[in-house]
Amino acid sequence: MTALELQLERIAHAPRLLVACDYDGVIAPITANPTRAFPSIEMVECLDQLAAIRQTDIAVVSGRSIESLRSLLKRPLIWHLIGSHGAEWDREQWAIANRVSHNALQPVLEQLREMSKHAQGTEIEEKPYGVAFHYRNAQSGLIERLMPHLNALANDRSGLVIRHGKKVVEFSIT
Repeated sequence: MTALELQLERIAHAPRLLVACDYDGVIAPITANPTRAFPSIEMVECLDQLAAIRQTDIAVVSGRSIESLRSLLKRPLIWHLIGSHGAEWDREQWAIANRVSHNALQPVLEQLREMSKHAQGTEIEEKPYGVAFHYRNAQSGLIERLMPHLNALANDRSGLVIRHGKKVVEFSIT
């Protein structure tokens, strides 16, 4: 038996199984425009089949907001949706944290908007617990010039986390 087969055998006998995956790059392909990253029908069907198995849960953990995930998936789900890198999962908690993060992130958001005005091919995505600076469509070399300024935004504020992703820099409240 191969190492993979041994792991699958072990998983098959687990009393409860959680299958957690990301939206972008797993359920939907990475696209130049994040709003056009639609889910793969085959992947959705596969995850629905897994979710139908007793004692099996499916979770989508994404940097996207839960509302964005619901909008893109466009159907009632039996999956758990966890947005904003794990920060968004409970409505009551979301309402309180959203007010706090909105106030704390406002200066960063304003600076990113100003930066984006002068950086063709970039866009700003507001999230419940953060803000993302996308540069998927920017010319080569632009991000290298902007990166010191982006890093400085996070360094100037306590409680703010910066994450570097695939053609995106995200700022969120810790």
